[in-house]
Amino acid sequence: MTTLKHLRERIKSIQSTQKITAAMKMVAASKLRRAQDASHIFQEYAEEIVDLLHQSMAQDLRLEDWSSDDIRLLKGGEGPPLFLVVSTERGLCGGYNTNLIKALRVHLNKAPDFRFAIIGRKGQNLADPMWKDKVLSLSLTEGVSFDTSVQLVQQLRAWLDQKLIGSIQCVHYSYKNVLTQQLRLTPLVPFLCESVPETPTDYLTEPTPNLLLPQLLKDHLNTQVHRILLESVACEQASRMTAMDSATRNARDILARLRSTYNKTRQSQITNQLIEIISAAQAV
Repeated sequence: MTTLKHLRERIKSIQSTQKITAAMKMVAASKLRRAQDASHIFQEYAEEIVDLLHQSMAQDLRLEDWSSDDIRLLKGGEGPPLFLVVSTERGLCGGYNTNLIKALRVHLNKAPDFRFAIIGRKGQNLADPMWKDKVLSLSLTEGVSFDTSVQLVQQLRAWLDQKLIGSIQCVHYSYKNVLTQQLRLTPLVPFLCESVPETPTDYLTEPTPNLLLPQLLKDHLNTQVHRILLESVACEQASRMTAMDSATRNARDILARLRSTYNKTRQSQITNQLIEIISAAQAV
């Protein structure tokens, strides 16, 4: 039978947990606002780069003037596809990382040969050991900055140059709102020109589009990787805030049940004590 002392200890423990989860929810909400602002501001710049690329692709290009590295960014190279997974360094964000690895497993099962790399310690811990010979390790400084994104792109391009991989696709979350984050598979290399305008804007460029496009492809890869990292931070904080809110509400429900059990147990003990006192008085 549960004693009153045990119930009091459990109530005190749940109250402490509730305070922690409520505080973590507030911290995540504060970080989410900053992450949303950073992602929204950079999104506009990334879209302008894509628009300029589409305009340049509509011009007459002479690929024979390009280096092999630039052609690989445009058309891909020889080698298996690389799946780049953006997970988190910290936990307590619900099923965020678990769903990422599930999505990765679905894509890997469709590929006859592949390589993959995971950003974030939590995703790396969840990776299937049977894939260990397919993993390409990343060495990144902690935190999201444009320098970190450039460092990541340099490693990706080095793998392309070494023909370890032929294309790059990123498995990540796309931020919609606080309650909705969608899993996406975004192709990074080769560049997919989805909508070449029929009547392109007549930009006056110096140098010519044929010389400008290789640099734009490099800038596009840097900006897309940085955009994905910023968006993933916003998704992580939104997921953590939702998870902590759910944990706080669950703690409140558990406390209500424990207090009800405590009151019933205490009332039962008081009733038994009264019965014993009355019975003893009648027996005298």
